[in-house]
Amino acid sequence: MTPPDRVIFALRESPDWAALAADYAAGRSIESAGYARPRNIPSFPTNIVDLIERWNRFAAVPFFACRAELKAIAAATLAAVTGAETVSHADLAAYLATHPLANGLLFFCDDDDWFAPGLLAALPEIPAGTDAVVFPLARLAVESFTIARHHAHAETRVIDPIGPVHPFVLRYHTNNYALTAQALAKSAPETLIEHRQAAETADRLAFTDLHCPRIVAITSKTPCSASLLAAVVADAERFRRYVTHYLQNLKSLPIPVAHAWLRDPLWQTIRLFERTIRR
Repeated sequence: MTPPDRVIFALRESPDWAALAADYAAGRSIESAGYARPRNIPSFPTNIVDLIERWNRFAAVPFFACRAELKAIAAATLAAVTGAETVSHADLAAYLATHPLANGLLFFCDDDDWFAPGLLAALPEIPAGTDAVVFPLARLAVESFTIARHHAHAETRVIDPIGPVHPFVLRYHTNNYALTAQALAKSAPETLIEHRQAAETADRLAFTDLHCPRIVAITSKTPCSASLLAAVVADAERFRRYVTHYLQNLKSLPIPVAHAWLRDPLWQTIRLFERTIRR
C-alpha cells in the first residue's frame, strides 16, 4: 500500500471563453461552432445559441464573460493544489508518454470544477490492484448537497459533508473519480474522460474502486451551466428569481471548517452573480 505522490488534472475540452468574451465586447461576429457543442454531452442543449442570446438580454454580465470568470476562479483552485499538474485532454497522451502516471492519480475535470488545495494529503494509501479512487462530491447550486456512496459503517461515511447527503446515482460523477496507472493500462483515456462512459467502462472491465470518505472535489453548478440554461432564461422574471435564489443559497450555506478553502472561490462566484443581476 502506497500513498499517491502526484496528481494530474486533465481538463476536458471547452471553448476559449476569454476570446469569445473579447469578441462579443468588441461587437465582432462569433461563429457558433466555437462554443455550440465542444464535446459529446448528453445534456447539452441543441438551441444553445438562442439560450445565450436570451441570457445576454437579461444579464448585466454577458454569457461569455461570465463563463470566462468562472473558468478563472476554477483554475485558481487547481493551481493551489499541492503536487498537482494541469494539462488539456488534447495534450494528455503526449504528456503521459514523457511523464508516466506511475504512482500518481489522474482526474478529469471541467473548466469550472474546484479542488481542495490539500487534496494530495487527503488521499488514502492505495492498495495494489486499485483502478480508481472515488470521493464524495459536493455540488454547489441553487440547491447544494453532497453525493456519496452509501456506506453501512459510520466510520466510512462522508467526512464533513456540505449540505444534505444524497446517494450516488452513477458509479462515477463529473469530477469525483481519480484513475490509477492500472486503469489507464486497461483502457484508453478516451473511454474514461466522460463520467458516464467511464462508469460503463469500469463496469465492463470490472474495475476495482477505492472509496475515500473525504470531499476533495466540488462541482459548481451555476445559473449559466449549459444544462440549466433553458430553465434559467425562460423569461426575464424567471432569470432574476433563479439567480436570486441561487445567491441566497450560496450565502447561507454552512461551510465546515475542514473546507475553509472554499470561501474565496465561493465569494468570488457570489460577487460575479450579484453583478449579473444588477441593472
